[in-house]
Amino acid sequence: MADKLYLPFESYIFSTYIQEYNRDVRRKNYVIKYINLLSIDSLDAVSLNKLTQNLIFFRNTFAKDAFLFFINDYFTAVEKEVIGVVIYDMFVKDKEGEIGEYKKFYEEAVKLYKYVNYRHEITEIWEKLKPQNRNKTY
Repeated sequence: MADKLYLPFESYIFSTYIQEYNRDVRRKNYVIKYINLLSIDSLDAVSLNKLTQNLIFFRNTFAKDAFLFFINDYFTAVEKEVIGVVIYDMFVKDKEGEIGEYKKFYEEAVKLYKYVNYRHEITEIWEKLKPQNRNKTY
């Protein structure tokens, strides 16, 4: 797993500086932390809310297809089953954010869709948090 500690920095929408790079690495680590916490306790609304805030940042900074590739490639099937609904709603169904390459975006969206389960226990909490996080940009 150590060789997979990356984030597709080449797919930026905006230019980057070393301070932005360091901030992005820190936020990537927060995403990993909150997904791990949710895979342990999927009813943790605080972790889901903090994860959502970080996902909004990545949706607005990176191309969606690059971030979907990161999610599909880095996390295990169990972790993707827990957060599949959240990632799918925020990065595939939502119109916010930029899509880099459509073919890659559709490939990654289809890979992620097999982990989307609207009957999962996290879905109820996610549905309550969705209205709070609409149209937020950072």
